[in-house]
Amino acid sequence: NNILSNLKNLFKLSNLNFIFNFFGQSEPLGTSLLNAFIVFAAVYIGVGAVMMLTLFIVSANKKERLREMIRQDREQKKQLEQKRAEQGIRLENQNNDVFTGDIRRNQPAVKTENTGATNQQGQNTSNSFSGSAGEDFVTQNIMNDEINNDDL
Repeated sequence: NNILSNLKNLFKLSNLNFIFNFFGQSEPLGTSLLNAFIVFAAVYIGVGAVMMLTLFIVSANKKERLREMIRQDREQKKQLEQKRAEQGIRLENQNNDVFTGDIRRNQPAVKTENTGATNQQGQNTSNSFSGSAGEDFVTQNIMNDEINNDDL
């Protein structure tokens, strides 16, 4: 409906051009009709080109916003996957700790040697493992052996 009213207004404009040229300027009928058609076509094409340019700019902006939204969505999915992977690794480590804890109970205790060397402040300077650090070292070796055996 809006398009028809715009075309009617454009047609009225070209009729006014025809009336002005034919009656006001006393130009021949053919020249007046040709001028009216040129005005009609130029305005019709010009307004259409402006509308198309506007739609193109609007769609380009929408396209850019959509690309940005897709990029943000992909980043969020990637971060979510990383969090899930980290949680999976944590759960695996917890399961491994439970599993290796059973192995530690069944294995004989690791004896550590303390040379008793201390510095001036009375702190122990020996390089031997003691306590949980030694157990972690042994556990890590057991886990590495299991991984190597699984690969064969």
